[in-house]
Amino acid sequence: MEKKKYFVCPVEEGLESDMLRIVHAANEDEAIAKYARHVLIKNKFYLEHVYTNTIEESFAEKFLGNGDGYLAHEYEDRGADPEFIPEEFEENVRSFFEERQDFADLYLDFFLHDDSRSFDAAMTKWRFPEEMLLYMCLGDITFFGDFAVLELSQIEEIQ
Repeated sequence: MEKKKYFVCPVEEGLESDMLRIVHAANEDEAIAKYARHVLIKNKFYLEHVYTNTIEESFAEKFLGNGDGYLAHEYEDRGADPEFIPEEFEENVRSFFEERQDFADLYLDFFLHDDSRSFDAAMTKWRFPEEMLLYMCLGDITFFGDFAVLELSQIEEIQ
């Protein structure tokens, strides 16, 4: 399949030059996946989101719903103590990592047992595999807001 050139960038906070990329891909989905692999999973703000084991303002927050609503408010002052995490949390983690239960095991181990006192320490201690970070990122792509994904050949050039 012929590769096309795509302009890719999150647009939530406006276009930032350090986030702009030209991606060679067969289609928009592939362009976003390649962009995620090369840019998003290396983004400091996203990594802080992932390597924080609190239930507020972190990747874990997405797992604190039980279909009847949001559970985090019931647990927000208790940290990641396994005694206080509802069983729905583990079910939701396992559902998210449906095809990769090894990733679910690693994430649950991190969330429930990390005692790091900083993002840098947690990232160094746990160092999730790149494929896991990509899986998480693509499953949580809304963290970055909307994306501009434009095929360059479709953009009119002005001389």
